[in-house]
Amino acid sequence: MVQGAYVVAYGLRECIRPRLASWKRAVLEM
Repeated sequence: MVQGAYVVAYGLRECIRPRLASWKRAVLEM
């Protein structure tokens, strides 16, 4: 069960990472 939660957290992090990068870029351009 703990491993499953870890896999889910890892997947979410990988999905969110590009969005954070683009969000940072938008803030810098602001």
